[in-house]
This record gives sequence, structure tokens and C-alpha cells, in this order.
Amino acid sequence: MITVEICIGTACHLMGSEEIFTALEELPPKLKAKITIRGTSCLGGCDRGPVVRINNQTYYRVTPSELKAVLKKLGGEDS
Repeated sequence: MITVEICIGTACHLMGSEEIFTALEELPPKLKAKITIRGTSCLGGCDRGPVVRINNQTYYRVTPSELKAVLKKLGGEDS
């Protein structure tokens, strides 16, 4: 199982965390079934948002395409 925690604090929200949630909805169903999604308060790095933690590794300035690439790699999916 892949755990994705997305900061929903004010700074990350203003920097695009909603786009991260949207990107997760666009993943293939087989990959989405392997993912647990959580909105969380500040993960630190407010000036480098949106901040996402995937399986306890923190990523800064995450874009939807970067997120999808990481999750596909972790989930064993083809790009």
C-alpha cells in the first residue's frame, strides 16, 4: 500500500495542493486501489509547497505530473 499525505495548510493550498488531489483522481483505477490518501496539516516547508509525503518521504514543490510519475513507479505501473 502507498500512503500519500497532502498538506492542506493555507500556504500549500494557495500553491496548488488542490491540483494534487485532482491528479490523484485521474490515476488509473488499478493504481488508485493501491493508494491511501490523507489531507494533513502542515508538513513543514511552507515556502516550498505544495508539500506531499509519500511513504514517509517528503517532496516539495510537487507538480501533478511529478506526483503521477512517483506513484506509477512505486505502484509498478507503466508510465
